[in-house]
Parts: sequence; C-alpha cells; structure tokens
Amino acid sequence: HLRSILCQKAKKSYEDDSDEDEENSSDDYNSSDDDTDPGKEGPPSCNKETLEFVCQLRDKKRFLEEETKRLKKQLDEFKRNSERLLTKEIQMEREIVKIASDKRKFKQEKLQALNELFIPVPLSAAQLF
Repeated sequence: HLRSILCQKAKKSYEDDSDEDEENSSDDYNSSDDDTDPGKEGPPSCNKETLEFVCQLRDKKRFLEEETKRLKKQLDEFKRNSERLLTKEIQMEREIVKIASDKRKFKQEKLQALNELFIPVPLSAAQLF
C-alpha cells in the first residue's frame, strides 16, 4: 500500500502542487487537520514515521522528475542551438572559399589588364621596315 502512495502522487507535477498550495492557502486557515490528504493516509498497521518517510520520498521523486524534465528541455535547446551554429559555420566557410576564389580571379584579371597596357616605345624608321 505504501508503494501505491509513493507512485500515486508522483504522477502529479511539482509546479501544479505549488499552484494548488497557493490557491488553498486560505483553506489552510479554516482547516486545522493537515492529515486529510488521501496520500498521507496509510494502512492501519503502518507507523507514522514510515508514512512520513514515504511522503518525503514521494516529494523528492516529484522534484527530481521536474528537474529532469527541465534539464532535458535545456539540453534539447542547447542541441538545437548547436546545430544552428554548425550550419552557420558551414555557410560561412563556403562564403570564405567563394570570396577567396573571387579574389584570385580579380587579381588575375587585373594582371591581364596591366599586361595589355600600351606603352609608347620610341622606334626609328629603319626599325620599322
């Protein structure tokens, strides 16, 4: 029966409990009995210390499950960011290669244009015929 108590409340999210606790805070003033929670009622043969320990374990388990979910979300976000940055890196490397190729072509065209410049060379009439 204690195992069912442990597993029963662990399904509920930790954040939902904190929201319910805030909503029920006004009800706490009206009720003086804190053991009315059905999860805190154990079998008649179970002592209260064991039941309290099971309830603490349940709360720790719930907290750890929420932390695990949060960390998994962060991990997924980091993976997405990493993939996005890798694609940007690949794109930038392609652009660098293209720019280097364009630079080489420009230098080559510039040299060809400089080689085609007409330079006046003084010649005598005897050299022409």
